[in-house]
Amino acid sequence: MAAAAQVHSPLAVTPVLERLKELGGDMVDEGGWRVAQSISSADEEVDRARWAVGLVDESARGKLLIQGVEAEEMVAAAFDLTAPAIERGVALAGVGGMLYRLRQDLFLACTPPGGQKIPTGLLEDALRDRFVTVTDITHGRSEFRLIGPRAATVMSKVCGLDFHPSRFGDGTARQTSVAKTPQLVVRRDAGGGLPAYALLGGRPLGRYLWDTLLVAGEELDIAPVGQEAVTRLDGV
Repeated sequence: MAAAAQVHSPLAVTPVLERLKELGGDMVDEGGWRVAQSISSADEEVDRARWAVGLVDESARGKLLIQGVEAEEMVAAAFDLTAPAIERGVALAGVGGMLYRLRQDLFLACTPPGGQKIPTGLLEDALRDRFVTVTDITHGRSEFRLIGPRAATVMSKVCGLDFHPSRFGDGTARQTSVAKTPQLVVRRDAGGGLPAYALLGGRPLGRYLWDTLLVAGEELDIAPVGQEAVTRLDGV
């Protein structure tokens, strides 16, 4: 009997894949995506992010939108949370991700690459007859993250929000305009409280935003960084 043919799912690609290749990125497979493990060396990238600012492509991270009049009740049931705990970003135990409130009736759940299946299952179990929709927007969005003590300065050059820590602390999420493109900005600090801002926007504008951020941060010594450096910075 002939052996059954193996079926391989095609890898998903980031909107800045070609940019990463041009930079000499060491491309690897993670969670069904083609991502840059490093650009130069992980040690150099960690150092750059700690004293200046690094820019990492995190488009492979899972992204779920939960929307509806009963969305708060649903996420509380699915993730065993209380309402006061979800006013800002909150870690999802057993999921390895985060949950953010965007509006009274709208939440965003973020996971490591390929990790959105677990929260999706928990949400479906809690759905019942609630008037709520859960949408996986992972493949339709770019996600970039600025990490480092100069990250807020870069953000201030391309966005009109006030990024002072007293106004935009860790766990804050705001829908706004960045470089004249609609973006969701999420404060998601790295380990040790190192400031970091994630930007989630439409995939077609991803390459434009990536290039714009690098130009905006040029005088601040910005540099692209890969997944290995970010894992070390996050303390994962």
